[in-house]
Amino acid sequence: MVNYFARGDAKIALVDASKLDKDEILKSIFLGIAKEVGGEIEPGELGALRRSVMIPPERGKVMRSDTDEHARGEVLVAAMLNAFVDLWLARIAQLGEFEGHRYNLAAVVGEGAKVASHLLNMAIRAIDYCPPTDIDFSQYLAALLTADREAVPDDREHKYREIIKRGFEAYGIPASGPGCNDDGTWKRFDRNKELTYTRSNYSAMMRNRDELFRFIWENRSEDRLDLDERAYTDVLSIDQVARVGPDGITLYETICQYTQRLDIFGAEFKSLLGVERPRVMLTTDKFTAFGGGVLVLDQYGLVKYHIANRLRDPERQFARAEYLLETSQFTDLDPNDRLRFAVLHQQRMGA
Repeated sequence: MVNYFARGDAKIALVDASKLDKDEILKSIFLGIAKEVGGEIEPGELGALRRSVMIPPERGKVMRSDTDEHARGEVLVAAMLNAFVDLWLARIAQLGEFEGHRYNLAAVVGEGAKVASHLLNMAIRAIDYCPPTDIDFSQYLAALLTADREAVPDDREHKYREIIKRGFEAYGIPASGPGCNDDGTWKRFDRNKELTYTRSNYSAMMRNRDELFRFIWENRSEDRLDLDERAYTDVLSIDQVARVGPDGITLYETICQYTQRLDIFGAEFKSLLGVERPRVMLTTDKFTAFGGGVLVLDQYGLVKYHIANRLRDPERQFARAEYLLETSQFTDLDPNDRLRFAVLHQQRMGA
């Protein structure tokens, strides 16, 4: 219920503080608008947004092992939306109260819009700090935190990174792992002294994939970029970005993505990937192993980050092969196998 505070010709819409706890916000926004929209689009139990935000952390941890991509995706949505509400409530708590424990409704809405805009920018920018192959939830969280740290080094006022990290961890998504700092952000690249820059033209490297490939290949050794020499290496993209932080300072970076692929038979699985092949894989089965990474260059052309899922990763390659076998994506015997995600959407629409 909205009340008004009037003084002279001025009239301010007020909202009672009791309507601004977490449960009330979820019901009024996500279980109101989203429920009606979701009900029209997907009758029954298939609505995504209204379910995702209400998924409890323990249920989310179970859903992360589901073979349905939508179920796993809901966990990410749940973590982000709950972090949004927590951040919004924290900003509302900093607003001044009117008599009777009421808040200026316009200010409350404005704070929500600021949080939503900031989180959207973080979520989009995070893609630049993700490896292009086999990304997992923890890697996306690391990218999310790193993207914000680069644009907003000082986060002490609103604590976006702290609240997001805590929210993801509640759903079993840790903010730590190989290549991460204690705060969950990616570690900066620390081998620039070992890299060979003298044979590369930075100006050309920012726009020419062949020039960038030469730089990568010249620095492929284990003590530098640590690439697999046996694999086919391809530079996917080179993008120059400019990000303006809240302090008005512009951050310039060049985002370079590359992939590696190795086509093998089941008989070569252990010798080339370092792990026994899945039990049901035949020696004559063909398998494509993927690796890849992203090089983030600073404004001077130096490597700032090298974020990669390397081809020589036995645990990841075995898990991917098992997943493809379990979900019937390993062969081309059935044309629907190659269209599995599209078929899944059709099945959901017809449910």
